[in-house]
Amino acid sequence: MHNAKIKIAVSFIGLLTVVFLLEVALRIVGATYRIIRSSDTKAPVSCQESSRIILCLGNSWTEGGGAPSGKSYPDDLQRLVNFKFGNGKIMVINGGFGNENTAELLDKLETKIGTIKPSLVILQTGQANLWNYHKYNNYLKREHLNSANPVFSVNDLFHNSRVYRLLCLLASNFKNKNTIQVRSHEVREQVCSEFARELQRLNKDIVIDKEKVDQAISCFKEGIVLYPDDSRNYDCIGLIYFLKGNYEEALEWFIKAVESNPDLEIKGGNKGYEHIRLLRGEFKGAKNGEINKKIENFIQKVRRSSPEYSENLLFLTAKEVSCWLESDIKEIIGILQKNNIKIILQNYPFDPCVGARFIDSILRKVANDLNIPFVDNELIFLEMMKKGARREDYFSPDYHCNARGYEIMANNVYNKIIEEKILGSKGILNE
Repeated sequence: MHNAKIKIAVSFIGLLTVVFLLEVALRIVGATYRIIRSSDTKAPVSCQESSRIILCLGNSWTEGGGAPSGKSYPDDLQRLVNFKFGNGKIMVINGGFGNENTAELLDKLETKIGTIKPSLVILQTGQANLWNYHKYNNYLKREHLNSANPVFSVNDLFHNSRVYRLLCLLASNFKNKNTIQVRSHEVREQVCSEFARELQRLNKDIVIDKEKVDQAISCFKEGIVLYPDDSRNYDCIGLIYFLKGNYEEALEWFIKAVESNPDLEIKGGNKGYEHIRLLRGEFKGAKNGEINKKIENFIQKVRRSSPEYSENLLFLTAKEVSCWLESDIKEIIGILQKNNIKIILQNYPFDPCVGARFIDSILRKVANDLNIPFVDNELIFLEMMKKGARREDYFSPDYHCNARGYEIMANNVYNKIIEEKILGSKGILNE
């Protein structure tokens, strides 16, 4: 028995040593990659002195999610300034990272601007705060709200571990190799795009055409039969019931969305988690005890059976997200202003996601409070839709813009730059 305990102890110490060494190795590799990547984002030496740099910061909407390579809005903005002022006068750098929240952006901001030295920053951030709570504790500590929140401290600890992230990535890749690949179904996509006009309004008081609703549900259910691992089909049915005011049925479908592909949240792709959290906020307290009970039972079930996914159900209320987002963005703007960097803040083109619209309103409020030039993409795209533009012509199926949508975003930003007279006649950023 004594020898067995020694062997177990030695094995445990050995495992810890291996994990520690792997963590160190991954951090070294990551640091090396960041150095190489940051050097790649600098302006070429030959034009650093003659050009000015515009840095675009944000998440997947800045990175170019939903469009082919070279078709992001920063790419289109580069083409616009080149056409106006000539090549080499202004360099536009894409600093977008998918699924990055405001706290992660803020954490890297001073290093990034110190390396790139931009004259103008185009900022579009905040949407990922709905589901990515990494470094939320930084905000709590800064505002002295809660200096030691154990739940979020553990969440940050896991996110900061390179070994944990590597295991998540490997698990996700293994899952993807052994599941049916999601492919568009022509008839289903057509019906879905028509029904999206109802979804995009997200107004629970509107009268939704019953025949259209039944047709959409039927098509999404057909998608479930064809592609049972595509969480979007379950989630869209949940959204329909949410719009109809049938919240218990909506919750059931959001739970099915999570269960269909639980590890998809690692890539920010399973909206079921987000919608369960938002429903929990909608009915927090005694407002609807039955829905709360079902949500809590599901969360406990996930924690017991699949603890690796339990962090996806960490929960912040809309008010908490709003306070966090507003505080972080004001902190980001303060740092940029301290470094004499001009700023343009922009919100997102409309995303038919339950609860996402308040992100755009917060960005609008911050710009107004601080008198920051603001591009209201939400309003511009909604006006386009009112005039007959088809959503599917400007957005990809995952709700990001497609190449045409990013062209509109780039034009919106460029027009604001010209309107604010940030660029002089020769492409020099005015002091």
